[in-house]
Amino acid sequence: MHDKLALINAQFESNSGLVGFMAKDISAEHLTKRPHESVNSFHWIVGHMTESRYVLANLIGDKIESPLKGFFQRGQEVKEMSEYPSYETILKAWTETGSELGTRFEKVTGELLTTASKLGTPGEETIQGNIAFLALHECYHVGQLASVRRMLGYTRPFG
Repeated sequence: MHDKLALINAQFESNSGLVGFMAKDISAEHLTKRPHESVNSFHWIVGHMTESRYVLANLIGDKIESPLKGFFQRGQEVKEMSEYPSYETILKAWTETGSELGTRFEKVTGELLTTASKLGTPGEETIQGNIAFLALHECYHVGQLASVRRMLGYTRPFG
């Protein structure tokens, strides 16, 4: 693995475990509950994070299709929860993309990292910058999941 990716890979691995840890005691009803009209549900946030992992996997390797069918992309209007893929489907895709990212990170070269990218992440023009932004993006949403837990009456997941 390229030395510029080792810590980022570790962060993605850590986030993989944190999502499962934070969801383990949340009821099925609460997974889909929006604690406020301006806050997405735990279910939706994990779906969005998973979709973002597919974007990253496709940025650094051959194209793979997300089984989530674009339901959780940025800017999507919130639908009835029954229209979304199940939480089990999301978790399966989350686990699979986590493994796939680790495999793909192993193959990334320095040349690829410095390649110009048109992904459009804020302020980032190279693949390396996109990877760093998407790691930050995922950590941001892990924090949101911790907040949603608290808003739903659950204990802090850590800290």
